[in-house]
Amino acid sequence: MPFKHQRFQKRFQLTELKNAIVMTMVFTLFGCSATEIRPAQTPSPQEEFQGDISSVQNLTERVNLALKLKTDTEINVFLRDIAVKLSTQSAVLTGVPVGVLVFEDKSRLYRNLAVPGNRVYLSKLNLKAAEFESELAANISFELGLLINRVLIKRETVKIRTAESNSEGLSLAKTDLFGPAGLFSFSDADYVAAVAPAIQLLQSAQYDTRALVSWFEKVETKNKGHDAIDQSTFEKLKIRAREEIALRVPIRNPIMKSERFQQLKKRIEKL
Repeated sequence: MPFKHQRFQKRFQLTELKNAIVMTMVFTLFGCSATEIRPAQTPSPQEEFQGDISSVQNLTERVNLALKLKTDTEINVFLRDIAVKLSTQSAVLTGVPVGVLVFEDKSRLYRNLAVPGNRVYLSKLNLKAAEFESELAANISFELGLLINRVLIKRETVKIRTAESNSEGLSLAKTDLFGPAGLFSFSDADYVAAVAPAIQLLQSAQYDTRALVSWFEKVETKNKGHDAIDQSTFEKLKIRAREEIALRVPIRNPIMKSERFQQLKKRIEKL
């Protein structure tokens, strides 16, 4: 009998051990299934913009090398002050250093550029064509509008994915920047969508919003007959700008000219 008792005792101990193991596994699985699975948080516009800045550092260097920059400290400071005044009106752009560089527009398309990080490249032709400070603000606000809408980043992402899907790979050092299919060649829809944020920045900064329409008309006239420009684009931009202006309450005594702008006018002409 002692022998049978020992065997029974061992069998009982093994059963208890198995039960303990099973219960441990059950509780573990139950604990895992009960754990709350939180969906990934969507980044805020500010976080997206900060990510944009870090992702295009090499692109900024390429643009700087590709363009013939014109330097005049007083003019650059003046343009930067306008850009700061505009960018601080946007929650997305606030807190990000801003700068405006003037470049020689060899294409003569009166075309500006902007790169995340609030780096605006202003064509010397547009700078000289501006009759009012508000027109310069319109130039800058439109480029900031494109940045707010993340147009360049979305276009770059599409080109990278296309290249990867074609097993070509993509090097920013080889990517076309300013050609018809380049990174900075946006669609009409992209340009039209930038009008609303541009108007918002202008009005919030107390600039005359009609300056954006005035600038579109001026560039349209300058580019008449140019094969690289679709004249219908300007008509779409003017219509959208007038629609957006009509939706807003006009501000009293908007900024058009300033004494500082008048003092720099001759200096701008000599640049």
